[in-house]
Amino acid sequence: HEMLSDLQKQEGGEEIASFLPNGNGFVILKPKIFAETIMPKYFRMNHFSSFQRQLNLYEFQRIKEGPDRGAYQHELFVQSKPELCKSMKRVKIKGDKTS
Repeated sequence: HEMLSDLQKQEGGEEIASFLPNGNGFVILKPKIFAETIMPKYFRMNHFSSFQRQLNLYEFQRIKEGPDRGAYQHELFVQSKPELCKSMKRVKIKGDKTS
């Protein structure tokens, strides 16, 4: 949430990743640039596929059709309500002691 808010303030940031116009999700528009320049600042990973895996573990849904195709959404990830993110839970993976 913080990352997307910060990107909105940067010149050209919304061309890399941004909230959807309705605020109920986000889209990564330039995955390569996102992985190389944005991810290292906010996450302990540097592969876009690892980021996508984490989204899946937090139960984000990828939008498969319509004008927001390719974006991610979660009922607790709303632009105007960042406090909701605190209620998000990571799905436990069998055999993973870090979950």
